[in-house]
Amino acid sequence: MVARFSLVKLLLTLAGAIGFVVLSLWMIGRPDFSDTAKFFCVVGVAFFGAVALYAAGSLFDRRPVLVIDAQAIFDRRSMDTPIPWAEVRGIATVTLRNREFYYLDIGEPADRYTRGALKRWLLNVNQNYGPGVTVSPHSLDVKPAEVREALARFAPVT
Repeated sequence: MVARFSLVKLLLTLAGAIGFVVLSLWMIGRPDFSDTAKFFCVVGVAFFGAVALYAAGSLFDRRPVLVIDAQAIFDRRSMDTPIPWAEVRGIATVTLRNREFYYLDIGEPADRYTRGALKRWLLNVNQNYGPGVTVSPHSLDVKPAEVREALARFAPVT
C-alpha cells in the first residue's frame, strides 16, 4: 500500500492557514488592540505562515508518505528509513478524539530510524506508550480502513 498527502486536505490546510495569517495581520494593524493581543497576532502570523509554507511545499511533493509492504513500513512524516517488520514487536490501536492512530512498538532506541534533529526530538517527546513510533492514517489520499487492512495483512502476528 502506498499513500500520499491528500491534495484536498492540503488545499484546505493552506486556505485556512492563509486566512489566519490575513486575520492576524489585520488585527496587528488595528489601533484598538492591546500590545499583548498584537504579540499573539505576531505569533499567529509566524505559526500559520509556517503551516502555509509546509502545506504549499507538500502540494508539489508527490513522493509516497506512507508505504506498507511485505518487507517494512515507512512513514516519511516520522521516520527517515523503513522499519523492517522483524523489528516491530507489536502494534496497538490508539484512539484520540475519535481518530485512530497505530502505535508500533520497535524497542529502544525508537529514534534509530530518524536522522533529522526535529523528528528525533519529536519521537523522544512522544514516548507516552513506550519506545515506538505512531503512524497516522489521516491527511492521506487513502481511507484509514485501507491503512488498517494493510497493517493487518503485512504486520507480524504478535
